Amino acid sequence: MIKLADGSSRSHLRESDSVIHLVDSRTGKELRRFVIQRSSLIEAVAFSPDGNTLAVGGGWEGREIHVYDVGDGREGRTIATPPGSHGSLALSFTPNGNRLVAGMSDTSILMWEVRRRP
Repeated sequence: MIKLADGSSRSHLRESDSVIHLVDSRTGKELRRFVIQRSSLIEAVAFSPDGNTLAVGGGWEGREIHVYDVGDGREGRTIATPPGSHGSLALSFTPNGNRLVAGMSDTSILMWEVRRRP
């Protein structure tokens, strides 16, 4: 049985799933486990400046970028990258955390609003 970040469980991982383990660097204790469904290749991850949001980008097999709430582990958004972009090699949030920037394997740079401004 695999316990997911949002508290739910699954009996097994599918071959096409990947797992990211968030670990306390001082204790080595696993804090949260993120199962990225249908993404057998993870190429890029980034935390927002406040540490509350995690973005995960797939490579050639999974062009989507998944955005998670670190506190509850829920996926808040899936960003579909344009056809032919072949996945993200680098991810970064802007300093205010409102936008996510992706460096794509086809050398393009893409940006999305991920938080609404007050």
